[in-house]
This record gives sequence, C-alpha cells and structure tokens, in this order.
Amino acid sequence: MAKHQKLAMILLPLLAVVILFGGNAIGGTVESEFYEGAAEGYGGEIRLRVEMSEGEILSIEVLEMNETPSIGDVAIEKVVASIVETQSTDVDTVSGATASSLGTMRAVEKAMAQAPITYPNGTHEGVGQGYNGDIKLQVQVANGKIQNIEVLEMNESVGIGDNAIELVSDRIIESQSTEVDVVSGATLSSRGTIAAVRDALGLVADEEMVEEEEEEVQESFVPIQVSLEDGKYEGIAQGFDGDIKVKVEVVDGEIVDIELVEINDTPDYGDTAAKNTIAKIVEHQSVAVDTVSSATASSQGSIDAVKDALGL
Repeated sequence: MAKHQKLAMILLPLLAVVILFGGNAIGGTVESEFYEGAAEGYGGEIRLRVEMSEGEILSIEVLEMNETPSIGDVAIEKVVASIVETQSTDVDTVSGATASSLGTMRAVEKAMAQAPITYPNGTHEGVGQGYNGDIKLQVQVANGKIQNIEVLEMNESVGIGDNAIELVSDRIIESQSTEVDVVSGATLSSRGTIAAVRDALGLVADEEMVEEEEEEVQESFVPIQVSLEDGKYEGIAQGFDGDIKVKVEVVDGEIVDIELVEINDTPDYGDTAAKNTIAKIVEHQSVAVDTVSSATASSQGSIDAVKDALGL
C-alpha cells in the first residue's frame, strides 16, 4: 500500500473526531465535569450522568433504569438527545411514555443543579420594575462570581424599598443566585431588584414565572367594599409608640386619599412605614397589604386605623 494511502487512513478517523468535538478533544481545551442525578420514572428510578463544560451539556449517560423495553427506554433516549441538542430540559415528552420522559428531565435537572453557577465576567447593567418605577443596577462579576451590586438609579420608598434593594442584593451575592426570598412589606422592590440583576446577567425571566408573580400580587389584594357616603372619616389605632390617627376620604365608594393626622412612632422609620402602608391601601383599594418588615407595629397600626375609619 502506498505511503500516502496509509497516512490518509490514519488521519481520516482523527479528522472525524475533530469535526465531532470541535477540535477540543485533541486540543484538550475543554475540561468537562460529571454530575449524577436520579428521579422516579415509570418503572422505578432513572439515574443519569451528565457531562458538562462551561455550562454546556456535552453528553448524558444512562446509569440505571427499569423502564419498559422498546417504550420507556426509547423515550429516555429521545429525551436525552433533545436535551443535549437544545441545551435545555424544557423539551417535549414522548407520547405514550410521559412518566419515563419526565423522569429523565428531572434526573438531568438534579444532576445539573450540582454544577457550579458561573456568570459572564465584567461589569453589567440591568433594569427591573420596582414599586415606584425602574430600578437600575450595576453588577460586577469576576471569575464567574457576582462580586458587587451597585444601585445606579431607583425611586423606591426611603427606609423601605431602598433597604429591600440592599438586602436582596446581599442575598444574591451570598447565594450566587437570583432565587432568593423577597423582603416582607417590599415585595415589588425586591422583585424589581431580582429582575434587574437577571437582566444584567442576561438571564431572561421565564414568562410563566412572571405571569404567576403578577397573579400572586393581584390575588393578594382583596378590594374594600366601601358603603359610606362621600366624605372624610377619621380612624385611630395603636402603633409602635402610641396612637396612629388617619383621615380617609371616600368618593364614589372608593378611597381617594388617606391623611396621616397623628403618629408618634420612630421618625424616618415608623412614620415612613405608616406612610408607605397607607399609600399601598389607596393604590390597591385594599387593607390586605403587607406590613413592613421590622416596622410591623407601625404599618399594622396604620391598617387598623384605616379599618376603624371605614368601620371594617
């Protein structure tokens, strides 16, 4: 056999490997990690090993499964191929093998959850909708980790919304995740902060999640049924450091204004909580609003004073 023919026989398989793996297998530039996950399928536990590199799913190996031959096992194979192709576990189930399909997706998700989260290095800006308008943040990332979050612009309530932004930002940095709890009494400011960070990092919010959050916010407010004639009504209730007195103006069965007549709670904190609480009552036409964390007595006293004025 000619020398050049022998050389071609050696090089062709190598070339195929280069094409298949984008040259990384030979160059050794990809350092992959393996993560195992398990979930319940139709016939028992499905256990998989997921190979990942730089956030990309390279391969998925079935380690254990007891699904129906030619049905469940085929479904697993198809779902695995779809996940690798789309780089997502949000793929279609296989008709006639839903349990096997879902079990495969969940097993992959559990495996991927063990992989360290990395973010794009650099300084990134993002915007999210808060309680009083846009919240604009700057997120600094180094070595794939969130190092700092700086507020560039916001119009949230002083002592309430701004504190929530700071607290939520600290939680995100500590956990290296945007899946953090919102601050009680400042839900919209908290969610606006999370949305701004996600926007900065290029993490697009899931539409279903956004819809669920919007529904949750709307459902939490039960409209007040005001049967009073037009006019102004005074109410009083116990705050943190004495009585809180309000004057509620009603027009056409709706609350159009609430005046904070008297309050002796902590300046710039308790009084701010009271003002923000009554502003929420007017906005949502409901007394079923959140109290402010760490200023519960002031905010609850404001709610009770409004209820007293309206005879609720």
